[in-house]
Formats: sequence, C-alpha cells, structure tokens
Amino acid sequence: MFRIISLPILVVCLAAGSFADTVTLSNGEKLTGKIISKTDTEVTMSVQISAGISDERVIKKSDILKMVEDTPDALAWAKLKDIKLGKSSFPAASYDGAITSLKAFVTQYPKSPFAAEAQKAADAFTEEKERIESGEVKLDNKWLSKEEAERERYQIAALVALNYMRDRRASSDLMGALNTFDAIERNYPGARAYPDAVELARQIVQIAQSQVTTGLKNFETQKAEREMGLKLSSAQQKAEIVAAVKRDQEAAEAALAAATRQGLKWPPLILNNDKSLQTINTKLSAEEKRLASVPVAAMRTSIQAAEKARQALDKQEFEVADEALKQAAESWKANELVIRLRPEWLAASKAAAAPKVPAPTPATPVPVAKVEVPPPAPEPVAEAEPSRPFLLTPVGAITVLVLIAFIVVGINAFRKVRSKANDVLE
Repeated sequence: MFRIISLPILVVCLAAGSFADTVTLSNGEKLTGKIISKTDTEVTMSVQISAGISDERVIKKSDILKMVEDTPDALAWAKLKDIKLGKSSFPAASYDGAITSLKAFVTQYPKSPFAAEAQKAADAFTEEKERIESGEVKLDNKWLSKEEAERERYQIAALVALNYMRDRRASSDLMGALNTFDAIERNYPGARAYPDAVELARQIVQIAQSQVTTGLKNFETQKAEREMGLKLSSAQQKAEIVAAVKRDQEAAEAALAAATRQGLKWPPLILNNDKSLQTINTKLSAEEKRLASVPVAAMRTSIQAAEKARQALDKQEFEVADEALKQAAESWKANELVIRLRPEWLAASKAAAAPKVPAPTPATPVPVAKVEVPPPAPEPVAEAEPSRPFLLTPVGAITVLVLIAFIVVGINAFRKVRSKANDVLE
C-alpha cells in the first residue's frame, strides 16, 4: 500500500519577513525599513535598498510628514496571517500546530486589531479538526460523511496521493513526483484522480528531460574543466580535488543504492553524477512514449458516464444507469466507480422488479347480534313404577322354582331310602 511520507499540511506559510516601518517625508518620498533609534529631533532608520542591502539613514523630524512603526503584535501576525485551511482535509493531528499558534497570539495580544481575525481562524481550524475526528473527510471543498468516506476510501487515497505529487512538483522534487505517480498507477489505476496524474506526469517528464539534457552537457563541461584543473594544480591541490570528487561519487552511489533498495522506479536526480543522469535520461524517453499512449480523454468520458450512472441509480432510473455504466465500461474498464456501481445496480434493479406481495388487510369485524339463549329445560324425572308382589317379580319366580326342585329331590331320596328299608325287613 502506498504511504505518503510527508504531507503539505494545510496551506501554511510562515513568512520569514515582517511588516516594515514606513516614513513619509514632506517632499513625498516614502522610506521603508526599520527605525533603529529616535531623539527629540532625529530618527535613525535602516532603509532597505534591495534584497540583502540596507543603508542607515538619519532623518530630521522636521522633514517627516508621517511615520508608521511596526508593533510587536503586527510583527507576530505577519508570521501567522497566511495560515489558511486547504481545499482538502488531512489527519486531525495536522491541525494542532496552527490552532496552538493562533490561540497563543490571541492570548498574548488580546487587544491587537488582528486578534479577532486570529480567533476566527483558530475556530475554523478547530471546527474542521472536530469534523475530521468524527470521521468526515473534505475533498476539494466538498465534505463527505463518515459513511461516504468509507465508501470512497479508494478515491480519497488516490486524491491524497495526487495532491502529494503536486506538492513534490511545486518543490522541484521531480523524481519524488514521478515516484508518487508510479505508486498511483500501481495502487489506484481506476481512480478519478488517475487521468489528472497522467497529465501532470507528462509535464514533469518534459521538465525533467530538459534538466537532464542540461545536466549532461554541464557534466561534460565540468569534467573537462576538472581535468584541466588537475593538470594545473599542485600535488596537494590535486589530491584535494580527487578526494572531493570521490566523496561526491560515493554519496551519489549511496543515494542510488538506497533508491534501489526501496524499490523506487525513479532514482534521485544528481546533476553532477553521470550514472544518475544517464539512467534517468533513458527512463524519461521510454516514459514519455508510454504516457502519450494513455487514453486520458476516454478515461474522462468514462468518469462522466459513471457519475451519470450514480445519479440515475440514486433516482432509481435503472435503465438510464445501466446504459451509462455500459458506456463508462467501454471507455475505461478499470474505472473503479463502474466496478463498484455495477453490483449495486444489479441488486437495486432486481429488488425493484420483484413482485410485491401486498400486506394482508386486517378483516373488518362484523357486529354480531346478541341472541338470548333460554336456560336449559329441567330433565324429566321418571315416575316410580308401582310395587308388585315378591312372587311375581323375576327374583321371586326363580326362588319358587328352586324350592320346587329341592322338594322333588327330597321326595325321590325319601322313596329310595324307604325301599331299601323294606328290602331289609323282608
């Protein structure tokens, strides 16, 4: 993953210079500089004639029409007045230095005419820092919510890298800018910032080619002069020159080796080293041809179509979004926004096309008439049957039969006994 080593933290410019004292003479001449001393009749002033050159001048007070002197707060504000918020936000800790300096000015010079402006600037920095801490991100003066920032983290990282590339270009670190571009190509080849990075890289390559061409010419001239100098130098001077050249070469070799270890595509541009100049010159020629073949115009067309698709998707205009995504993909297949929006479009369009089952409507209760239910009728009680004589009941009849049978048996037994008795008597 590409990491930015340092950032142009906000747009902070602590001016080295300060406000100057001004003296306007009666003849209209205006002097700018620093008042060194004053007496009742004269003013001694250091007048700035040009950069690095000043002249001390004694002026009679009678010749002075107007005199404006710097105050301590004005001098302090001169170093803070250019502290401004940038178009894009940075990590929260990056705001602390500006906030501390501005608040310190207000505390030290509460009655200064610049105190209100300093406080306003401190409040603006504090407010932006709080938004960053809450998860928001500012890109080109447009704020993204925490959710949007998470969704757009790929695009945000690419834009931060592009801003760093621009900063390296502004600082004349051309190889640093090109190495940043190489990181953008490797890590964010489908970002909206990529076409801008390509165009910036083309400009940097042209500038670098000019510098390298000049450097190669100067190197040959300096080499010839050095060889001539060696011939005319004494033994001690010759030794010193040779030693100095050797130190320069060793330092250059160490820098080139460090770049190789770090895996940097572009080695440092060392104007007094032939190896550095030749290596970069060869790379620049190939890079110029390669960058010329990058279809930047088609990429921009793709970006516009993808944005159109995003807006159509938000409005649930699925056919418009589909057509725009197809156009964007045809123009630039690597477009990250197209790759991200296609699944979202598919899911949303399917959800919209699915038949919607209506929710069941609750039945309206039907009023029921109250029906009077009569109490149950009492069960009829069976009337008792009239009582009958015992012998006429089933039990009585059975009893009679048993008695008759018993009597019959008894009579038969008696007859048998009597018959046996008679036999015995005979």
